[in-house]
Amino acid sequence: MDSQIILKNKNYSACISLMGAQMMSLKKGEREYIWQGDEKYWAGRTPVLFPVAGAFRDEIYVVNGEKYPFPKHGFIKNKLFTIFSKTENSVTLVRKEDEETLKTFPFKFSFYVTFILKEGLMEIAYKVVNEDTKTMYFSTGAHEGYALEDDFENYSILFKDDKDLVSCNLEGKVLGKTTRDFLNCNGLLPLKYDYFSVDALVFRHINSHEVSLLHNGKVELTVECPDSNNLLLWTKPGAKYICIEPWVKSPDFVDSEYEVSLKEDIVSLEPSSCYIFNHSIRIN
Repeated sequence: MDSQIILKNKNYSACISLMGAQMMSLKKGEREYIWQGDEKYWAGRTPVLFPVAGAFRDEIYVVNGEKYPFPKHGFIKNKLFTIFSKTENSVTLVRKEDEETLKTFPFKFSFYVTFILKEGLMEIAYKVVNEDTKTMYFSTGAHEGYALEDDFENYSILFKDDKDLVSCNLEGKVLGKTTRDFLNCNGLLPLKYDYFSVDALVFRHINSHEVSLLHNGKVELTVECPDSNNLLLWTKPGAKYICIEPWVKSPDFVDSEYEVSLKEDIVSLEPSSCYIFNHSIRIN
């Protein structure tokens, strides 16, 4: 079975890998919008994050007092998916639990990722189905890296519905109690490598469900994220990419509750129920 799937329409093409349901390429003609990976900076491209986006405190998952080791960003990005359905311009992939996942995430589940390529638009949906007999707790999020053709600091990010921006500072893999504030900026954040000298910018509970990548003031693409009000920006200083990451839940704080059911913004999904997380990439 081919491990990569090509989607096409008149002017656009995309390549989807069965490994992790990762989008490897998104092109308009010959223009590549997805970072193509570089071991010097970051080998990833667009990893899918589940059952956690970011990290839980001390990287443990505690449910009903039972502790499980839990890696940052979860495990789905390292799992091989199968094709559930496919057309010329769309595909749905699926992954279920296995013996290895049950050691850290004690639930039976089905995780579907759907890509629909339209003219100038890639629609992406994550669907989580609780196949277990007990309530399942998780978060999810996207981690797309966008390729930049010019110097990094010629780009900026526009938050559609925020005037002030406040980023929570990371302490290791979780959030501390200090912030980096961008006040009265009318939602426009010029990109500077200095912002990413420690790690990501973490914007919690924002109003904007659309954020745009601008090059010299002109919109190149817009990420629409109706199901998220937490957004991260990330790069490695010196690299020519920016990750725009809509998440359901931000990373834990240094003093977050260990018990997963008590965590802020965690998704609680009843047996036989499903949860859908949508976002899209619009190319100008």
